[in-house]
Amino acid sequence: MDHWLMPVARLKPGVTLTQAQTEMDVVSGRLEQEYPATNKGVGTKVRPLHEDLYRFAGQALYPLFGAVAFVLLIACVNVANLLQFRTETRRKEFALRASLGAGRRRLIQQLLTESGILALSGGLLGIGLTFAGIKFLIALAGEFPNSTEIAVNARIVLFTLGVSLLTAILFG
Repeated sequence: MDHWLMPVARLKPGVTLTQAQTEMDVVSGRLEQEYPATNKGVGTKVRPLHEDLYRFAGQALYPLFGAVAFVLLIACVNVANLLQFRTETRRKEFALRASLGAGRRRLIQQLLTESGILALSGGLLGIGLTFAGIKFLIALAGEFPNSTEIAVNARIVLFTLGVSLLTAILFG
């Protein structure tokens, strides 16, 4: 007989996985004694549901996360190069401002302000595109399990804005 079912249960409050496994071993032993033809050598393994659901997906998500981080790094380097190029082309402007009395601190403050506004605008645009992209991909893929749970949360927004501002500070 083929034992292809995967029962799902919720543990009572205070019951550990080890206790549940011990109890399931007893039940499996009884079933094996009562029905040796179908239950000989059949056991149970108690484990968290998310471990079973995401066992294979997790292996694929790590390289995907690495690729996304690499693309983010490339984007940050490109923005830094653009800011550096823009600063070089404005060298005469900065010389003029310095000759009119603007101190080094004021010039740095102006560059950081411009970079911050640019980075914040880029981060907000990226977040907006993320919302639109999620809707587009869900519409493209159709209904699939947990599709309603795909969303942008506060941690993602804060991370995006943090990376944007860090890029502005480091390379502005």
